[in-house]
Amino acid sequence: MILNPEKSTIFNKLMIDTINANEEDFQFEGDQYMVSSDGVCVQTLINDKILYRIFIDDDNNNNLVNN
Repeated sequence: MILNPEKSTIFNKLMIDTINANEEDFQFEGDQYMVSSDGVCVQTLINDKILYRIFIDDDNNNNLVNN
């Protein structure tokens, strides 16, 4: 899977929303992804072999946001 900038933004938001909901998996374009977070980043595997990681920060409203 190759993410263009628009799809990447949606994918990143889904990853963060999944962690915020205290869930472990989400669906994107028909594929299921498991996510994990250590509080610094959110990560998932793409095609069971590519680690995709985004770094997060707490903003003023205590929400996780993508850097």
